[in-house]
Amino acid sequence: GDYALARTAEVMEEMGQVNFMFSDKTGTLTANEMVFARCHVADEDVGEFRRTAEGDEGDGTKRAKQILESGKSDDPLFKSLLNLFTCLAV
Repeated sequence: GDYALARTAEVMEEMGQVNFMFSDKTGTLTANEMVFARCHVADEDVGEFRRTAEGDEGDGTKRAKQILESGKSDDPLFKSLLNLFTCLAV
């Protein structure tokens, strides 16, 4: 099969400068199976969102829930996480 070939180094430099990511939630490319694996918000790695092999919530899920359920808007991650998950829910 044919693979993508970057013909300029600018592509690689620009890839590290992503500020926003949007996704297609229709499932046309993913067979309606989208897994939120990990997120990095406000210069901080929130952690793993996929379930463990034992079926437990990932550390990122636990941490995000703790931050959002606390309702402490002074937490530097609160607003960013609230905005992120609000967008994902729409």
